[in-house]
Amino acid sequence: MSKQKQIFIVDDDGQLLSLLRDICEIEGWLVLAVSNVAEAKLLLEGNNPDCFIIDLKLPDGDGNELIKHLRDNHDAPILAISGADPTNKSFSLQATSQIGADYHLKKPFQPDELIIECKRLMKL
Repeated sequence: MSKQKQIFIVDDDGQLLSLLRDICEIEGWLVLAVSNVAEAKLLLEGNNPDCFIIDLKLPDGDGNELIKHLRDNHDAPILAISGADPTNKSFSLQATSQIGADYHLKKPFQPDELIIECKRLMKL
């Protein structure tokens, strides 16, 4: 029997965070979910997630900086999500891939898109 996959989600939108948690739990994944960078760094201690879902705009820091931190300290794939204007270069697909994200989903997205990409990134 394979180990239950663990997904680590960081998003400051409470409704979206709850929805993302529900979507992932329906897939049978264990979910760790927080709303800011400080909580993320604390919760990461002692946890080794199989995939990260990171919002790029966070209240206490830049999602890109968090992605850099994750990439330096973890091997798990990183899925960046953002509702930012696509012309904003710091939130573009190119910018997020350069700092370590494996994929970038633009909000709003369909739940199926999220699941498909998470499964692809985790090679399920």
